[in-house]
Amino acid sequence: MSEASSAYRGCRERIGEIAANLGPVDLTGTIPACPEWTVTDLVAHLAGVAEDFAAGNLDKAGADAWTKAQIARRSKLEMPALISDWDDISIELDPSLDEIPAGVAAMLIGDAVTHEHDLRGAVNVPGARDSYAMWIGLERNIRRFGKRIKDAEQPSVVVQCEGREWQAGVLKPAVELEADHFELLRALTGRRTLQEITSLAWTGDPKPYLELVSSYPVARSSLSES
Repeated sequence: MSEASSAYRGCRERIGEIAANLGPVDLTGTIPACPEWTVTDLVAHLAGVAEDFAAGNLDKAGADAWTKAQIARRSKLEMPALISDWDDISIELDPSLDEIPAGVAAMLIGDAVTHEHDLRGAVNVPGARDSYAMWIGLERNIRRFGKRIKDAEQPSVVVQCEGREWQAGVLKPAVELEADHFELLRALTGRRTLQEITSLAWTGDPKPYLELVSSYPVARSSLSES
C-alpha cells in the first residue's frame, strides 16, 4: 500500500482496536475534544465520513448537517457493528486514496487522525503520535492556516517543526512559529485554548495570527494532553 492508503488504514485499525476494548461506560462517555459526542458517536462519524467519501458525497463536507447525518444513520449500531461497517466500506476506499488527488485524500486522513487522538485523550490511551497520518494531517492544516493568513492579508508565518519548515501565507514572512508536530496539529484543529496557542514558541508579534491558527473554534478549556 502507498502512503495515503496505509496512513488511513493505520488510523482505522488503531481506532478500531481501542474502541473494541472499551466497556459500556467508556463507550457512552463524552469526548472532551468534541463534547457533543460520545465515543460511539465519534466512530459512527468516522464510518459515515468513509461512506460519504466512497460515494462522492462531499459537497457539504464538514457542515454540521453533513456530520449529524453520518451519526444519525448509525444511531442504532453498537460498537462491533460500527467497526465492521467501517472496515467493509474501507475495502474499496483504502486503495482509492492512492488514486485520488493528494489534497482530497488528506481531508479524510486528517479527519481520521485528529479524531484518533480525540479518542485517545478521552479514554486515556495516548500513543501513535509519530504516525505518518499525523504528518499528512499537519501539512494539510498548515496549508489551511496559510489560506486564512492570505485571506486576512497578513504577512506570512514561517512554521518550523522538527527540522521541517513551511511558509504559511503568500506575503513576506514577519513571524515564526515553532512547535512539535503533535502540539502544532492539535492547535491547528481547535484542540488548544487561545492561551495555549499564545504560549507556543512565536518569534515576532503573534497577535494578528492567534485567531487564525485554528480551523475550528478554539478549545474552551485545556484537554491536558500529555
